[in-house]
Amino acid sequence: MRAISFAVLVCLGFVLSGCGDSSAAGASYQRCEQAMPAEWRAVIDQQWMSVGNAPGIVVGVASPVHGFSVYAAGDARLDPATPMRTDHLFDIGSVMKLFRAVLVFKLQQAKELSVDDLLNKHIDLPKLDQRTLTHLLQHSSGMIDIPDSQFFADAQKNLKKEYSYDEVITFLLKSSGPAGPNGGAFANGLQTNFTLGTGFRYSSHGPLILGRVAQELTGINIRTLLRQRVFEPIGMQHTTYVGFEPRPQDLSAGYVDKKTRFDATDDDANTMAFSSGFGGIHYSGVCDLLNFGQRVFTDESFFSEASRQAMVASPTTSAIGEVGLGVFRFADWGDFWGHLGSGIHGHSSAIAHRFANDLTIVVLANIDDRTDQYQTQRRIISALGQAIAVD
Repeated sequence: MRAISFAVLVCLGFVLSGCGDSSAAGASYQRCEQAMPAEWRAVIDQQWMSVGNAPGIVVGVASPVHGFSVYAAGDARLDPATPMRTDHLFDIGSVMKLFRAVLVFKLQQAKELSVDDLLNKHIDLPKLDQRTLTHLLQHSSGMIDIPDSQFFADAQKNLKKEYSYDEVITFLLKSSGPAGPNGGAFANGLQTNFTLGTGFRYSSHGPLILGRVAQELTGINIRTLLRQRVFEPIGMQHTTYVGFEPRPQDLSAGYVDKKTRFDATDDDANTMAFSSGFGGIHYSGVCDLLNFGQRVFTDESFFSEASRQAMVASPTTSAIGEVGLGVFRFADWGDFWGHLGSGIHGHSSAIAHRFANDLTIVVLANIDDRTDQYQTQRRIISALGQAIAVD
């Protein structure tokens, strides 16, 4: 596998509208030129402006009853002022974990693995003995999160240094001591006094190891495998890999507040550690993400009902709510399931699905305000969920 350069970790959302035609992969792929109803746009504007921290947003709504519609507001760039369009792009960061979860379940549907498999059935990591694929999907393995590790701090001192996948694994599983921003203590990359299977410790490392499992099992590079098993069948033509495919020309500028811009250059994009090398960080669009949500959560020809039920059937609990296999429950947002993404590019993103009326909502913003994180997503999804009532 290609060695990769390190960079400060995960991010959020890339967005797009006139999302290509339906002929490429799957007749159910939907275009997203449809304008959003005025009453929904008014709801979005009220919530977005009341939070007031994001220069611009792109929002998409999809359901079998309402079809697909998209809306953009504000600015993609403040100086010079550039209006946000529904075809502006973002980095979706941790939403990639949902892609990985779907891939694992697709492999289970094909009887190539089981989520109950011990990790060491597929790759040799003795320090993770007794960890199953479910533990990695559900953040219940006790494994260190990448930003908590000393390796993360050391790697930021030289963003151009290249690391192989095996080097990253080795460094992380040697991490011991205090755990950094998330608290706790670690020994050999695992949280001490952790209850395996019922405890919760968010870890960006787990999905990367799952990617390695998929590679070892199939003999196919994780980037190619995701494209073959997930992106192409759905028709996600605008979802690309940071550092391995050309940087989108319409990538939105990102901000940490309305005065401080983070602009990703080609070099910045190529220093996205852990993730870019293993198909982890993606640019994607509102149309691709809406199609992903609808195909995964409503289309049994692509993703079986058994897989959907398994994702949400036995959630663990955490400070941020219930955690399924690759998905989080946003009960106080209107009982949605989905994932969030944020990080150094100055973007934030959310994909959320409500099973009661098969409603998928995607919210992408060019802000990553750590003092009030995801407020834009939370308020828009909650308000739209109320406006688009369950029949």
